[in-house]
Amino acid sequence: MTDFETIKQILQEVTLAISNRVNDSTDLWDAYFDCNKEGLFKELDMAILDCKELKIFEDASLCVGDIIIFFNFERLREWLVIHSMKTDTNKSISAIQRLLLGEPFFATAVLALARVSLPKTIQLGNNVTLCEFSSNEFLNQSKDENIEHHEIDVHHISAASTVEFEHPVHLGPRGHYRPSIYMGMVDEFFYALQKAYRALLILGIVRPQPPALVGHAIFVPLDFPGAYSKNLHHSVKIDSYWPRLEFNDDECSLAKSLFESFENLSPNLRDSLFIPMSRLRSAMTEFKDFADAAIDLGIALESILIKSDESTEITYRISMRGARLLGKTLDERLDLKKKLTKIYGMRSKAAHRGIVQSKSIDKEVLLLREGFNLTAKAIQIVLTNKLYTDKDLDSLLLQSES
Repeated sequence: MTDFETIKQILQEVTLAISNRVNDSTDLWDAYFDCNKEGLFKELDMAILDCKELKIFEDASLCVGDIIIFFNFERLREWLVIHSMKTDTNKSISAIQRLLLGEPFFATAVLALARVSLPKTIQLGNNVTLCEFSSNEFLNQSKDENIEHHEIDVHHISAASTVEFEHPVHLGPRGHYRPSIYMGMVDEFFYALQKAYRALLILGIVRPQPPALVGHAIFVPLDFPGAYSKNLHHSVKIDSYWPRLEFNDDECSLAKSLFESFENLSPNLRDSLFIPMSRLRSAMTEFKDFADAAIDLGIALESILIKSDESTEITYRISMRGARLLGKTLDERLDLKKKLTKIYGMRSKAAHRGIVQSKSIDKEVLLLREGFNLTAKAIQIVLTNKLYTDKDLDSLLLQSES
């Protein structure tokens, strides 16, 4: 009998003993801890310890955000038992063996969005999907009540990143295994989360209103050891003033096109465009403090229309470039130049006085909303037409009409 067959046989006996203890008053984890106190796992521990292939797990650990998975033998046994109770022993042993072979898997990040509805699932590309909220995306557990109570129209962005890992084993001074398993995987998990957030920012420029982000999770597939450690964070409370967004087919197509263009940029260019997009979202989510919204909106305009660090005549350059970028006729551009001057002027007032002074708060709100729309449209045009430098923008400004 091989080491894994021995472990499987003992594991079947252990899971049977635990299942007999699970009832209305005792849940799975209580039964597990009771069995542990009674020494039910001693034989299983010895079988794991004697398995040479599992030596690599002796002291291995992984920390991903707030998820900490300790892969010493005790934690490995815990995962084997709990996973076997939720699936079966064959799947648990198979998962361990695939892990030892170094098979790639998808690390997945999910952003849960409220008050968002779509005509269909959107495949944004690069393993990023926008679809209806599904409990399967949260480790096959029941839908999260804290998300569902916000609104019935709950969707989520699911971003996956392929993780390929090796198991470089270094021998310690006494010949013991000192594994560096999982090294480098942490970046892959956060890369998936960053991709999901970039998709969220794209939605905010397709429709210049902020999709409500109510939670996020980072996890690995159920058949990966440690996967039952789910982590869901709630980011914001949804109040009555948060807009409901219904994306149509054209907007879905635009989101896909913009996201593909954004993801295909070099890291440096992508970082430079991330600033105006994130600042625009920050401005749009500030529903009460108009000064903060004006400052964020002004920074978004600066970073999308002014590419260098020069501070001379910023208002003039923003208004001229923005008018040329967004207007089609001379009259439109003259009108846009005045509007952009006023919009950017709100930033200066907010930065110096802490408030945006106006005779009518309604005018502030209208001006901010118009600023959101114009900034979002400017980001779309810059991204679509590859206007990434000051030279690109000046060339557009100076070229003659065809």
